[in-house]
Amino acid sequence: SDKSLLILDSVEKIIEYSLLNGMCNSNRLNQIETIIDAIIKSNNKIVIIFISNNIKLIDRLDFKNKVNSCYELEDTDIFKNIH
Repeated sequence: SDKSLLILDSVEKIIEYSLLNGMCNSNRLNQIETIIDAIIKSNNKIVIIFISNNIKLIDRLDFKNKVNSCYELEDTDIFKNIH
């Protein structure tokens, strides 16, 4: 297909990110980058959704330089105000 959707839920778990030292499993990170690069090189359209509890981690991974647009949704707890 010429359109793709990639959802990476709990990114910190996928790449085995450690809050203590800020390190991650570089092999897993490279695999994710390889998949994204392959889709981009094929000129297919892709929507990538990164889900993380750590917005700074997403910024640190620096995928923004590979995309046309980037949107951040914070505090999306839809059940917060339900009594």
